[in-house]
This record gives sequence, C-alpha cells and structure tokens, in this order.
Amino acid sequence: MKFDLASDLHLNHYAPFQWGNVTPSEADTLIIAGDLSENLEENAKFLLEAKQHYKNVIYVDGNHDSYNINRLI
Repeated sequence: MKFDLASDLHLNHYAPFQWGNVTPSEADTLIIAGDLSENLEENAKFLLEAKQHYKNVIYVDGNHDSYNINRLI
C-alpha cells in the first residue's frame, strides 16, 4: 500500500487550498493526521474533494479541528 501523509494543514489560516497545485501521487490512500481546519464545513469540503483524488481517505481529528464545535451545539 502506498499512502500520502499530511498534518497541520490549518486550511483556514492560509490561501484557499487548490488540488491543482498538488503534485500527482501514486498513493491510493491519504492520511490526514490532525489540524485540518477550525471550520467543520471546510473540513467536510476538503475531505470530499480528497476522496476524488484518493481511493481511501483516513482522517484523524486534531486539537484545532474541534475549537469551534460548541457553535454547533
């Protein structure tokens, strides 16, 4: 199995992520090891887009990913 690993992307702190700027990989699995974004909608959008590029997407929640969770409750 080949996989790509990413962590601490903090999407909400940088310019919008563009899949076109990513070098194509032979990996069939993307592992995201936390701190994708503090925005749950942005996380969901990213994960759905990732699924278009990878057969498998594994997401591990980081401490920043749940900062704004209380806004949903």
